[in-house]
This record gives sequence, structure tokens and C-alpha cells, in this order.
Amino acid sequence: MKSAHQSTVAPHHSFLSGLGRKLLAILTLVTAVSACAEEARSVTIEIRQGKVYEIAALWVRPDMRVQLQGYFKQAMPLALKHGARPLVGFSLARASIGDFDPSQLGLAEWPSEEAFEAFLNDPDAQALFPLRDGAVSRMEVSHTSAIPPGEYTFSEGKIYEFAFLWVKEGMGEQLQKYFDFVKPLAHTKHGCSTVCGMQGLRPKFGHLDAHMVGLTQWDSLQQFDGFIKDPVAAAHFHERDEALNKLQVSHFILALPPKSKK
Repeated sequence: MKSAHQSTVAPHHSFLSGLGRKLLAILTLVTAVSACAEEARSVTIEIRQGKVYEIAALWVRPDMRVQLQGYFKQAMPLALKHGARPLVGFSLARASIGDFDPSQLGLAEWPSEEAFEAFLNDPDAQALFPLRDGAVSRMEVSHTSAIPPGEYTFSEGKIYEFAFLWVKEGMGEQLQKYFDFVKPLAHTKHGCSTVCGMQGLRPKFGHLDAHMVGLTQWDSLQQFDGFIKDPVAAAHFHERDEALNKLQVSHFILALPPKSKK
């Protein structure tokens, strides 16, 4: 089981357009996955070789959450029919670097891009999409197949960081050297553990085409802030910034339903 300590690897630059596709399958999956975790208060997911993995960020209108839940309830069976497998959902804690602040973020698996497209083109699903679209103000959805296979556990009470990195051409080695220096410091002194890295996001809707995504667990936001203020780490941030065109870092908590009253 891999709950932490997966190494980050050098970036693979991959850009596929996919823009303008408003019929997005993943919105079915972001919230419903948490219902399975009520008793355990944690979620363990399995990443499998050869599958398509989806990151979906949703900006949910505050007064439309009930409507979105109604969409999920109706659309979930259709997504499952096409092979979708919901994995884990998160709720925003804070946008820490940049302005990437979706209220929800979810991960899901598809058997293939063809299965995803089949869901998009399903007439029964298409009839539900206006219900979904009226409940969100913005959506960013991207696919990748580059996640290390294995099991990963996400727990209540932890903070999960998604760091989206747009890497300058030829600067992957410098960025790796930065990671090699700061990761031991973050792990041993600041309560951080690396979950996994992803590469080559392919946007299906929106513009989330980061070359790399780092998924990290922190004990608390205060631990992350302590790392940022650590003078030893801060002395090397310029090396990271010189290697990147853009950086977005956001922190989330595991999305779980309210505890049942005994």
C-alpha cells in the first residue's frame, strides 16, 4: 500500500486540445464517491496500469448544491454503465499559491478514452447535463494515464495538496534537483509525505494542461505554512521558480459525509 513516499519524476510534455467539450462525465463522480467512506472515515483507492484517470475541478454555485446532488443521483448509474469508477473526492481548504480555488475536486477512472466519449454521447446522460451545468459556474477537467500503479489511502483530518506545475522546456533536471533537496526537509521536519506524481494532463474541458501534478499529504495547513517560512527551504524556492512557467498550489480535505448518529 502506498500512502506516501512516491518519488516525483521528470516532466513529460503533453498537450491535447479537447477544448469546448461541455458534456463532462466526471461531474457525476466527484461527490458520490464519499458516501462509501462513512464508516471508515478514510478512502483507499487503487490505481491500475493502462487506465485513464481524470481530475475534475468544480466551482459549485452555493445555492445550487441540492440541484447538483440531484444530477449525481440520476447520472451515476449511467456513468457506471460505461465503466466509470469513482475514486476519491475533496473539498477546498485553501488556495495557497495562485488562484486555483474549486469548491470540489475529484479523481475517477475510465477504462479508456472511448468509454468516456461513450458516456458523453449517451442520450440519457445528455438529457441530464443542463441540470449539472446550471449548478456550476466553472469546470476544469483533464485526463492522464501517468500515475504510478498501487493503492493509496486518504484520511479524514489530513490536508491534501495538489501542486500543478507548468515546466519550462529543458528545466526538468533543475526542478528535480530542487525536489531532491526540499523533500527530505518537508518530510522530516514539517509533517509532509508524498502521495504520488502525475504527468502530462490532457484537458478535456478548460485549460488545465499542467506538465506535472504533485499530490502531497500534510498533517495541517500550519505545517505547510511552516515549510514555506523555513529559511532553509525558502533559500531554494528561486530554483523552483526559475524552472517553471506557472505554479498553482491548492489544499483540500477529504470529502466525507456527516457521521451517522448512533
